[in-house]
Amino acid sequence: MQTIFKLLTNKQIKLTIVISILFFLILSVTVYSIYFYSIMHYKSIANNLFQITKYYLQIEHKRAENLTQKLTQKHNELAYLLINKTFSDTDSFLKAAKKELEYTFGRGADIAIINNNLIITDTTFKSEKGLDLKQFEDAAKLAKEIKGKKDPSYVDITFPVYTPASNSFKIYTFSYLPEVDNFLQIGISFDYLKVFSGLTNYDNDIKLSLLYAGGGDYLDVFDVANGKKVIIDKKLETYLMSDKNEFVTDTFFLKSIYYKISQFNYGNIKMTGNIILKISIFKKSIYKFILIILALEILIFTLLFLGIRDTYKFYGLYFFRPFKHILTKIRKGEFIQEGESYKVKELYYLSKNYNKILSELLAKQNELKQAMDEIKTLKELLPICSSCKKIRTENNDWEHIETYLAKSHNLDFTHSLCPECIKKLYPEVAEKMFNKK
Repeated sequence: MQTIFKLLTNKQIKLTIVISILFFLILSVTVYSIYFYSIMHYKSIANNLFQITKYYLQIEHKRAENLTQKLTQKHNELAYLLINKTFSDTDSFLKAAKKELEYTFGRGADIAIINNNLIITDTTFKSEKGLDLKQFEDAAKLAKEIKGKKDPSYVDITFPVYTPASNSFKIYTFSYLPEVDNFLQIGISFDYLKVFSGLTNYDNDIKLSLLYAGGGDYLDVFDVANGKKVIIDKKLETYLMSDKNEFVTDTFFLKSIYYKISQFNYGNIKMTGNIILKISIFKKSIYKFILIILALEILIFTLLFLGIRDTYKFYGLYFFRPFKHILTKIRKGEFIQEGESYKVKELYYLSKNYNKILSELLAKQNELKQAMDEIKTLKELLPICSSCKKIRTENNDWEHIETYLAKSHNLDFTHSLCPECIKKLYPEVAEKMFNKK
C-alpha cells in the first residue's frame, strides 16, 4: 500500500485538493471583500466631501449675511433717491445706481423698476425690459406679500437665487415704494460655493455635481456646473421635497449619493430651495480590479494544475484504470490474465495474490466436492446385522429394519411371507398352495 499511500499524501495532490475545495470560496470572499471595502472607502470619501462642502457653505452664508446688511442699507439709499426724483430720468438713475453698487461691492449688479402690474418698466438688464413677472408664481406671491405689509421701509432679502441664464447665484433685495407706486429690485452677483470648483477633480472614480432645486408645487432642478436643467425622476423629486438629508440610488455601474447642504424657504410664500451635493461613484474601476485579482488567482491555479498534470496522468493511466480492471475481474470471480504488467507494484502484488488465492479457493472447492460425494456415498451404506438383520443407528443403537426405515424415511410397512418362508414355516400349507399352481 506504499504507492497508494504516496498518492494520497503526495504534496502536490494534497495542495491541489485543498486549492480546489477553497478556490470558489476564495473567489467569492475576494469579490465580496473588494467590492464591499471599495464602496465603503468611496462612501467615506463622499462623506468627507460633504462635510467639507457643508463647512464652507456655512462660511459662505455668514459672508452673505454681512453682505446683505450693507446691501439693505444701499437699497434704502437708492430708494430715497428714486422717490425724491433726484435724477432727471430713470435711465440716469439706473446707470448711477449700477455704478455705485459695483464700486461699493466689487461685483456685478443689476437694478429693475417694476410697476404695480409687475411689468419691468426699466432695468439695467435690457433683455428683461417689459417682462411680465405675473407669469412667475413666486414673484407674484412675493410682491403681494411685501405690498401687504404696508411698511415702506421693509426690504425683502432673497438668497441664494440661482440664475440659469448667467449660471450664477445672486442676492436680491425687493421693496415696494408706495410714493411712486413701483417696486425696486436690486440684484448683485455672489460667488456662492466657490470652493466647490476645487473639489470636482478629487478622484477619477468620483464625480461631484452641485444641483440647485427651487420651486413651489413643483421643482426646477439645475446643474450649476454648466447651467443646464436636469430631468429628475419621481423618487428624487419626492426626496427633494422632503426633510430627508440623504438619498442614494444604486445601479450595477453607478452609485449616486445626494446630500442636502442647504434647504431654505423664500419668505412666507411656500417656495422652497435646496442646494444639493451629488456624489457619483463609478464602479468600473472596482470591477476592473476584481477581474485582475480573479485573473491572477485563476492563473496561479492553472499553473499549479499544469505542474501536477503529469502526476495525475501517471496515476490515471497506471493506477486507476488497472485498478478498475482488477475490481471488475474480482467482482466476476475471474482470473486476471497472466502477462498483464502493472507499473504500480501494489497492483502487481494484488493481481498475483488474487490469482493465487483464487486458485487455492478453487482447489479447496474441488476437495470439498469430493468429500461431499464420499459422504453421500457413505450415507447410502447401512450397517446391518448378518444374523438378525437389525440396523445400527448413528447413536449405536440396533433397531429392526422396519423401525429404522419408518423413522428415517417415514415409511409404513405391511407384513407378508415369501414362498421360501412359507415352505419353511408352513410346509403343509405350502404344498397345497404350490401344488395347486
